[in-house]
Parts: sequence; structure tokens; C-alpha cells
Amino acid sequence: MALKPLKDIPEWWELCARYRYDIYAFAVEALGVTPTWQQELLFESIQFDGSRTADNAGQSANTKAVTKAEARKIYDALSMRHSWLTGGTTEEFYNQNYPAGIGEALTDAKNLLERPFGKVALANGLKDSIERMIATVEKTIERWNKGLHQVKMAT
Repeated sequence: MALKPLKDIPEWWELCARYRYDIYAFAVEALGVTPTWQQELLFESIQFDGSRTADNAGQSANTKAVTKAEARKIYDALSMRHSWLTGGTTEEFYNQNYPAGIGEALTDAKNLLERPFGKVALANGLKDSIERMIATVEKTIERWNKGLHQVKMAT
């Protein structure tokens, strides 16, 4: 007995409507698996129309769309590092090298902005949040440099 064409089965269309833009839910609900964080990144990058996700081995990593999870990770790293470095007293702030302490997280955030953002990451406002956090960090670096100069002049 031959199988019916998939598109002739009414349940097919229901499942398409339910899971087309939520591959994570399909994996959990329909397949009964819990995807890894890497699989979640993949799902986020392919679950929208026009996705051009590919294995980037041997290619530039900057062509891959930024996912929500990736953007959140970079934002959190920059934000937490900034909070940790600015959380003490004014004297502690100027006694440490804020630009060096924040440099790697700031570079990672700036590099991320050079890549296209996926629809989910954009819809969650993560690109705007990262841009605002970068501006805050750059102003803090200016404040540190200005204050450090004044501290050296006073001694």
C-alpha cells in the first residue's frame, strides 16, 4: 500500500502551522528531546524564511546571523564585567585599569555588531541593548582616562 502524499494529510498542515517558526518546541514536544545549547543556536538561525545558515568551517564566521542566545551571552559578559569593574569606590575605580579590564568584552561586542542579526535577536532588542552598553562602556573609558589624568596631576 502506497503512502499518501504528505501534503494531502490534514495533520501535516496543522504541524506546519504549529512548529514552522519554533523548531525548539518541535524537538521538545514532538520528538521528546532536549536540545543542547548548540542545537538551540542552530534552530534560532534556521527557523525564519530566507535563512542562509551553513557550516562555516573554512569560511568567515562573520557571515552567520547573530542568534538571540549568542547576543545575550555577549551582552551579559560586557554588562557584568562593566558592573564588576565600576562597582567599588571611586578610588578603587581609578586604581584599576578599567580599559584593560573591559577591553576583551568590548571587542567581542563590537565584533558581534559587524554581523547580521537574526530576526529573533532583533525582535528581542538585543542589538540595541548591546549598542547602548558599548556606548556606556566607551563613556566610562573616557571618564577613567580623564580622571586618571587628573589624579596624576594632583600627585
